[in-house]
Amino acid sequence: PFGLASAPPTTSYPMIRRAFECGYGFCVTKTFILDRDAITNVSPRIYKVAGDPLKLEPSFGNIELVTEKTAEYWIKGAADIKKDFPDRILIGSIMAGYNKDDWLELVGLCNTAPFDALELNLSCPHGMNEKGMGRACGEDPKTVKEITQWVVAATKLPVIVKITPNY
Repeated sequence: PFGLASAPPTTSYPMIRRAFECGYGFCVTKTFILDRDAITNVSPRIYKVAGDPLKLEPSFGNIELVTEKTAEYWIKGAADIKKDFPDRILIGSIMAGYNKDDWLELVGLCNTAPFDALELNLSCPHGMNEKGMGRACGEDPKTVKEITQWVVAATKLPVIVKITPNY
C-alpha cells in the first residue's frame, strides 16, 4: 500500500485522516519529542536547492523540524484515528537525545497509544543536532544499538530505526 513518511504531509491528525480517507495504507506521525525539548519551526520551510549552477533542476529542500505539537496531542489523537481506521497502520515517530530516561519516558507514553509500531528518528540532519538528537545519535553505531535496545526492551511494538547515512 501507499503510505506517508514522517514529513510535512503528516503534520497533524486531520492531515493523516485525509490520507487514510484517500486510501493510504499507513502513515508515520510527524516526529515528536518530550515537551521540555519543544521547538519552534522555521519559516519558510521549503527552499530551492542551489546545487545546479544552471538552475535547470527543479528541486526543493525541506528544512522543517520535528512537530511543534505536544506528545500528548500525538498520544491522544492516535486513539481517535485508530477507532475510525482500525485497518490502517499508524506509526509513531519519536526522537530524544542520548539519554535513556528520555527514551523510556517517550516509549512509556507511546505504550498508552494504539500505535502499530514506533519509528526511532535517528537521522534528522537539521535543527536538532545542537540538542544531541536525530543525526547526532544516528551517526554512531554504538549509540544506535544502545538506544534501540532501550526501546525494544520497553515496548511490545515493532520498532523501526530511521537512519540516514552521512555520505
